[in-house]
Amino acid sequence: MKRLKHVLLILTLAASALLLAACGTVGIDYRGEGYTAMAVFDFMGGELTTDTANVSGKISYAYRPDSLVVDPLKIDGYSIKKENYEFAGWYKDEQCTVPWDFSSERVKANETRTVYAKWVPVIKYTYTLCYIDENSEEKQVYSYRVNQGDTFKDTSFSNLTRKNYTPHYDLAQRYYSDSDYTIPWNGNFEHPGGEQDTDVKIYVNYIEGEWNYVSDYSALRAALTGNKNAYIINDVDCKGATWVPIENYSAKFYGRGYVISNIKQILDNIRGETCIVRNLSSTAEIKDVKFANVTISTSKRTYRELNVSSFALNAEAGCVINKLSVSGTFIETDGALFGKQENGMFVTKPFAEEEINKIKAGLGKAVFNETEVNPTDFESNFVYEKQS
Repeated sequence: MKRLKHVLLILTLAASALLLAACGTVGIDYRGEGYTAMAVFDFMGGELTTDTANVSGKISYAYRPDSLVVDPLKIDGYSIKKENYEFAGWYKDEQCTVPWDFSSERVKANETRTVYAKWVPVIKYTYTLCYIDENSEEKQVYSYRVNQGDTFKDTSFSNLTRKNYTPHYDLAQRYYSDSDYTIPWNGNFEHPGGEQDTDVKIYVNYIEGEWNYVSDYSALRAALTGNKNAYIINDVDCKGATWVPIENYSAKFYGRGYVISNIKQILDNIRGETCIVRNLSSTAEIKDVKFANVTISTSKRTYRELNVSSFALNAEAGCVINKLSVSGTFIETDGALFGKQENGMFVTKPFAEEEINKIKAGLGKAVFNETEVNPTDFESNFVYEKQS
């Protein structure tokens, strides 16, 4: 503990015993030693915590005459608290209207001066986000404190976690001021504050399912390659990006009728494979998805196989493909060759009608190797071009 020159600390305990902490000795005649001035710190209902004890009520210091009064909170290990209140300084009067100035206030011989703690109530102003569950019960998801007059600020999805649900993607439809979700939240609303704790409720609107919202090409790729549920919220222009097939997809891909456009695909291996997804597992759901202006082109190389599908090469039994459409252009590049065994020799030739028909047949399918998968409402529309 920091030692203070010219001051003895007297803690008045419940048993009215005196502990003279400055010298660690009980029973010192502090007045005979010249400490004839006294400062009493009244905690006004608070509690002082020292490095050795918790003290309620008051604490007294004995000083040599004409000494400056020292703030006990300047002593190492000392702090003061009062539940539900915040300490607002020391004052000269019990009504706490005149602050105590520790740079000038002194105590005289045989004088006792009282210093009063001022407390201000800690009033909690909060915004609480909640929702009405399937049983019509109100559930709280997040609450945070604000100041009077603060407007509500949109919070992160991590603070709005609800199992098997995702907060609505549209900010205008995400928050409501009523539990019936009929009055959208007014973004200009200011917290009213007041003289008591005041909570303002905001109701969060959710979409069933755990979704990754997709608004652009980057988000689309992230959702599909990460095998996440993809929920398209607007038309997505891929701006000519080269599409690398998704290896395996087992989640939900809901296009909601929006159009995903302008992707390029290149047959760049001897198997001549092109697709959006290589394999759909049994749990995959592809619903209401539209791809448009898809450009598929060959490269100047020799192909030994042609495995072409407008969407997937393989699909496991149980997966769902419903309301899927893919349209665009297939370009046969001059110099692309097809090789096969003829009379024991490997022969390469330009694409013949057989190869072109195989490509067209593949693009006419949602899944190249259809086994037990029966797509519903599937449409494919590709134009064939030869580019010299």
